[in-house]
Amino acid sequence: MSAGRSAVAVCGFDLRIAPIGGVAFRLRRIDRALVVEVEGAEGWRGVTLDPAGGEAARAAELQLASVAHVEAGPSWNAWWIETASYRIALPAMWTLHASGDRNAAPLFELLGPGESVISVRTARRMPALESFQGPGHVFRNIGQLERAGWIEFEHTDASGTWLYRHEQFHRGTTPFVVTLKTPLAQASAHMATLANVVEQLELSPSAT
Repeated sequence: MSAGRSAVAVCGFDLRIAPIGGVAFRLRRIDRALVVEVEGAEGWRGVTLDPAGGEAARAAELQLASVAHVEAGPSWNAWWIETASYRIALPAMWTLHASGDRNAAPLFELLGPGESVISVRTARRMPALESFQGPGHVFRNIGQLERAGWIEFEHTDASGTWLYRHEQFHRGTTPFVVTLKTPLAQASAHMATLANVVEQLELSPSAT
């Protein structure tokens, strides 16, 4: 991404859609269609864009200009979340949430069922797995998969018991950490999404 662009965007079907600077932004897909929303004084407002929708799609694209930056993008036959250094496929049933702040860490979150959250972070060097243990977190398990090393913790608060699973790996020379926070009772339902995010994450063309 060039200077001046938003730090995160969603690309595909010849479009690039990015948040307006400083404006909270969320986006989810329903099959190939996108629901793009921004938060204003009166709450969330948005536009649904279906790239297969003909005239309706073109009308929706024009409406998008009031809620996001829209420009010509790659002709990928799927929607991808793209940053300056990496991209991942936008998972079904999960909502991308970004603040529009170029310096946010993480740049975005994926919000899933049951208040589950997946986040992606890069680091200058790979942190020790044990460093992920936060206040009140209880060690659960640790292991190594072909895709990543991982460590899990549990944390119980007034809302219930939560699982934190951190997976760390390299793409090229860049260290990545992908974290799933989910109610413990729902953890097994979201492991496939976490695996897909890790396995499909690739360096952006501009970063290679």
